[in-house]
Amino acid sequence: MTETLFIGLSLSSILLLIALGLSITYGAMGVINMAHGELVMIGAYTAVLSGIYLNLNFFLALPLAFAVSALVGMALEKLVIRKLYGRIIDTLLATWGVAIVLQQLIRLEFGLSFFGVHVDGLGPGLQNMNVPSFLTQPFEIGGVAIQPYRSFIIIVTALLTLLTWFLMYRTSMGTQVRAIMRNPQIAAACGIDVRRVSAFTFAYGSGLAGIAGVLLAGVEIGVIAGVGAALALHLWRTSQPHMAELGQMPGTEHFRNVRRHPVITSPRVLSIRVDESLYFANARRTEDAIYDMALHCDGRRHVVLICSAINHIDASALDSLE
Repeated sequence: MTETLFIGLSLSSILLLIALGLSITYGAMGVINMAHGELVMIGAYTAVLSGIYLNLNFFLALPLAFAVSALVGMALEKLVIRKLYGRIIDTLLATWGVAIVLQQLIRLEFGLSFFGVHVDGLGPGLQNMNVPSFLTQPFEIGGVAIQPYRSFIIIVTALLTLLTWFLMYRTSMGTQVRAIMRNPQIAAACGIDVRRVSAFTFAYGSGLAGIAGVLLAGVEIGVIAGVGAALALHLWRTSQPHMAELGQMPGTEHFRNVRRHPVITSPRVLSIRVDESLYFANARRTEDAIYDMALHCDGRRHVVLICSAINHIDASALDSLE
């Protein structure tokens, strides 16, 4: 039972790191990064190669993987994503192409395999990194078996989560990031360098993905990429919730979409139904849509949100609603 609990918590911790980096980049820039799984892969291969060629231990590989993944992420933002801001489908397709390129670079050992040159630590096979022996030997406390490596993963994830919270809510850079999340045009008008902040934000989210790759030492890289792709597709699907203005069907107590049914609307009340759970990925878009609908309804003084289809509202969405 304890072993199963540690396995579940450690894997959940790694997924939290991956999702945290992805949510930071999406929330600040509105970009769905289909190459996020490949940034996890880069972190893992950085750890493997640094151990082979630089003789770095597991603990030194963590900051190195963060730095390399962050630099790759910053290059991706400057060379590809920066030219596609505001075009969500184009960024999705572009980063998907980058993901394929990165996968093949690793698989083909940067093209050297065509010349019969093999680079240890690269290629399509399963790569493992040596974890310190004291992290692989379980011990007991009060009759409960403790797994050191999985405990280490949980602790690192908790520390990085707290660090991210501190950076977002207790630093000037975090204030600028949250301002950009709220309204990038107003943030730019207030003197915030949106491009610079976005680049560093993307780099930080990429660095978190790199650390997740190191913690997943011994796990096949393709699985990691699949997890990143699944997360990205889920965010994309739910980032544009369906919203409709409602009116009352004549002679009934039922409300329907004003664009599909002959309904009666109130001259003073705007009724809006949201058909998706509200969370960080769609909070800003939902807020903008409500403002836009209210702006085009002359004479309406009250807005009623009908949330019968909403199953969950997270803190960022609640902040937007307030």
